Amino acid sequence: MSSGEGTMPGGPIKLLYFDLFARGIPIALALNHSGLEWEGCFCGGGVSSFEGWAELKATLQWRCLPVVEVPDVGPIGQELAILNFLGSLSPTLGGATPIEIATSQQLLAVGEDIYQKITTYSGTRYSKCECGPEEFETFWTATQPTGHNKSFTLKDHFSLVEQFAKRLGYKNKFTASGISVGECKLFFILELTARMSGSVDTIREFPSLYAFYCTFRELKPTLDVLESGGKFPKVPEYYFKTLEVCSDELQAVQNSKKVES
Repeated sequence: MSSGEGTMPGGPIKLLYFDLFARGIPIALALNHSGLEWEGCFCGGGVSSFEGWAELKATLQWRCLPVVEVPDVGPIGQELAILNFLGSLSPTLGGATPIEIATSQQLLAVGEDIYQKITTYSGTRYSKCECGPEEFETFWTATQPTGHNKSFTLKDHFSLVEQFAKRLGYKNKFTASGISVGECKLFFILELTARMSGSVDTIREFPSLYAFYCTFRELKPTLDVLESGGKFPKVPEYYFKTLEVCSDELQAVQNSKKVES
């Protein structure tokens, strides 16, 4: 969070994450947009190598990545804490006014809500989707906004963000800079869902959200992360499976159950 310039680090910030398109990406986006010096490196040298991870994990405060090493500050873990720290360094990232700070923080929170839902209703390169076929289909395609928050679908969440955008009055952003840490997190969620579904059709259903997505995606620091990995050694590998692959796996489980019964 920020309403004024924080103390700048006395050297490059080092971001450590896995070679995966997941929690490290919003941080890489924020760093790339910030103008701060930073370096990115992958644990174990890449997605196919987790050599040394067990030993490294034991040394980390929260036993997880991402972690940033900040000169004169030390290591900071947990994605949201890292993003908030970066926001404290610059009004561009954290918000230039109390309203912008609140806006960025709300986007950060709802982005995390959606990310948690995505992990529940999808599979990764290391695991299969564990929900049922109907739950899977409902989350990714349906709307049920009058239910309990825990039953909100992807479109329900997007609808709320769309309403939020219209309330703020911007055409294609949520803050004056358009690159607050909350917006970095939100863009990551939108890009992730577009990659998983293979299209932007769902995002396009929400005009303000789609305008933000298109605008943020075309910014040079964003393209740098998406096309070359930013300061990472390369573009991170996909972590989440496509919806088509998840659907096929769920159907295979269903068919197997029918045969067994």
